[in-house]
Amino acid sequence: MSLNAAQTQAVEGCGVQLILAGPGSGKTLVITEKILHLLASGIKLENILALTFSKKAAQEMIERLEKSIDPSDLTIGTFHSFCFGVLQDNVLDSGISFSSGHINRTNQLVWALRNVDSFGFEHLKVGNNAARLVESIMDSISAFKDELISIEDLERYLNEKDAQQLSEEERNYLDKLSDLLKVYQAYEPYKRKEQLLTHYSGLYKNNIDGGNIRNVTLLNRFYKLVQEYASLTREASVEDLLAYLELLSGFDLEIEDYEETDSVKVMTVHQSKGKEFPVVFVIDLAANKFPSKHRSKPFYVPSDLSRGLKIEEDESALYEQEERRLLYVAMTRAEHKLYLTYAEQYGNNKNKSKPSPFLFELHYENNPLVERLCVEQEDAAHILSEESPVEKAKRKLQE
Repeated sequence: MSLNAAQTQAVEGCGVQLILAGPGSGKTLVITEKILHLLASGIKLENILALTFSKKAAQEMIERLEKSIDPSDLTIGTFHSFCFGVLQDNVLDSGISFSSGHINRTNQLVWALRNVDSFGFEHLKVGNNAARLVESIMDSISAFKDELISIEDLERYLNEKDAQQLSEEERNYLDKLSDLLKVYQAYEPYKRKEQLLTHYSGLYKNNIDGGNIRNVTLLNRFYKLVQEYASLTREASVEDLLAYLELLSGFDLEIEDYEETDSVKVMTVHQSKGKEFPVVFVIDLAANKFPSKHRSKPFYVPSDLSRGLKIEEDESALYEQEERRLLYVAMTRAEHKLYLTYAEQYGNNKNKSKPSPFLFELHYENNPLVERLCVEQEDAAHILSEESPVEKAKRKLQE
């Protein structure tokens, strides 16, 4: 693929460069071509470091480079894996021990759920939804850590705010933050006591030849969970493992599917990032579907405590902007044909669905680049009444 003028400038330019580019603009292509250009300029493979956020993106970069060079001596990986390796190689300097392994998000959630009754919440109600509560708390603690807000910083902030005149809404949120602080205070000592390093790793992967790929993937994920449990539990037992897995069942676990050839790929917009397909279908572009309704997060970093970029817009407007960017990502996955679809009627709704506001932003009704098609649903009652494969399986088991 040939480079355009801006891409060529990025590839052949010298010195420190900051490249700002949107989805579908060829960022991975530019990086791989930049690496090849550096090699052609006399830079050695071992002197080049390429980092990205996901394993998929790193693997894609390697696969593209393999078409031109042998990248085995080139360091390409994620920020997490590279930094983890640096810390492992410099244990004496960092003071961080890895003898007990590292804790990922799955184990964070199980730890929090196991200890939810010991945190002494005064304002948060656990009820019958403990899994969702601790998930939001642990994700929020991660957000505070991303802002470099320590336990002491949060304590100081709450004490300062407590002495101020606040609205009822502000006071209620500070009360919730004080309960979050209790989990934060318990979590950090737990990590130090067990000598654990927080590490958000990808899913366990194994090279598979043939067989039922989906089932093998699930088995591999289960094996990884058992490995993680064993590495983080001093007195591991089968009974305790079963209790661990039962607690884990309250959370949604992401399972990465292996690529299959000659198949239709069904994925979320997030999972499609960095990929391209000849034909792309983006579904459910209806009002309240895409963009979906905004739901406020139970916890957030207060703006006057945040150390990052201060954004004045309200949370709802920011959410709509993010949904718009996601649609742009989805649309730019298409190489040749793009289909944007929505149904006039969903489920048992009596009223017709309205098109997504994003479609109106595309001027889809009079855009010369858009061909509008209306597919009539024939014999809908027959389709809805037809027995599904799941229902057939259930009936056979009951017979």
